[in-house]
Amino acid sequence: MRRPIRIEAWSDWRRYNIPELPIEPGQADVGITVYPYRMQYSDADKQYNVANAEAAIRTYLNGDDSRWQRVWWDVADND
Repeated sequence: MRRPIRIEAWSDWRRYNIPELPIEPGQADVGITVYPYRMQYSDADKQYNVANAEAAIRTYLNGDDSRWQRVWWDVADND
């Protein structure tokens, strides 16, 4: 998976509500109109901590470990 921005920079952007970042020209063509709401659980978490990772995904993310699934504390739109 391509990681265009590091998790720390992404977290700061979300936490401080920095002004809108432009969507790159090719991204809108494939349906991407907002930046991700969260980072997915890592493969290592899913491989070595299976029970807890699955429980967290089921309990806090409604069973959806996608970047587009909001976490419980996320109430602001990022579009």
